[in-house]
Amino acid sequence: MDQKASAKVLVLDFGAQYGQLIARRVRDLNVYSEIVPCDISADEIREMNASALILSGGPASVYAEDAPSIDPAIFDLGLPVLGFCYGHQITAVTLGGKVGHGHATMTIDSREHAIGAGDIGRIHTADGSVATQQQRGHAKLGSNAT
Repeated sequence: MDQKASAKVLVLDFGAQYGQLIARRVRDLNVYSEIVPCDISADEIREMNASALILSGGPASVYAEDAPSIDPAIFDLGLPVLGFCYGHQITAVTLGGKVGHGHATMTIDSREHAIGAGDIGRIHTADGSVATQQQRGHAKLGSNAT
């Protein structure tokens, strides 16, 4: 069976207005995608036989008292995870990183990265939040001056 045809990407919905768009763009690549609630458990994801996870954005701050959370065991499933906005922030905080506020200039440090070492780019964050401390299990590909 074709690898694309058997892949399943789950989009964990943290309340972003563009969750449907993310899922549609994945489907445009001929990969099955399904939107699921952000409080789905790692066991449920394993049962669904997911190939990858996308964590959507959302309107909350990860430091708000009533902010949506995520089952930390999700990060132990060995699946690729892509986080947009809030999804990136909740990944950082859940795995021991920190989220700060402000804009930054990023320098790509890894010589193995597709963008190339020494490239410099402006990081755009709609809400001004950036991950400021690397979380466990992640390799450093770049750095910023914030």
